[in-house]
Amino acid sequence: MTTQAQELWQKAKSIIERQELPVPLQTLALAAVAQGVKRFQRHFLNDRIRQLFKQLSTYGQHPEVLLIAGSDSRVEPALITQRRPGEIFEVRNVGNVVPHFGTGCSEEAAIEYALTQLKVKDIIIMGHSDCGAVKASPNFSRLGEMPSVARWLEKSIVS
Repeated sequence: MTTQAQELWQKAKSIIERQELPVPLQTLALAAVAQGVKRFQRHFLNDRIRQLFKQLSTYGQHPEVLLIAGSDSRVEPALITQRRPGEIFEVRNVGNVVPHFGTGCSEEAAIEYALTQLKVKDIIIMGHSDCGAVKASPNFSRLGEMPSVARWLEKSIVS
């Protein structure tokens, strides 16, 4: 991992451990996310949605579909499929990859949970056009600035 990546990782880890945002909170992106949450709570979280969330917390989730999608911010599975909370069990990762069985990764755990506990009936792997991970897969060495991404893809796709 590069020195810059290590520094960023340590900073993110510190923020997560403290469970708080860094003191200079008001970057434009963070402010927009915070405003979005406030807007959701004020305007979208009506009685019908509150009732849905209450049912989900009381009776648990019973999705019929496990959907594995990429982490790409341009692809929003629930929006594309027009599903409500509780209807899809989602796994998202770089490249919408399902690693080989026995790796002990979180994707494997999520699939196991979906099949054994949630009893999902179908598994969908949702790709999208112009996926950077798929384009990078023939030549992982091009990902020199992102050694963790290169290792993830190489371990998951090649091995």
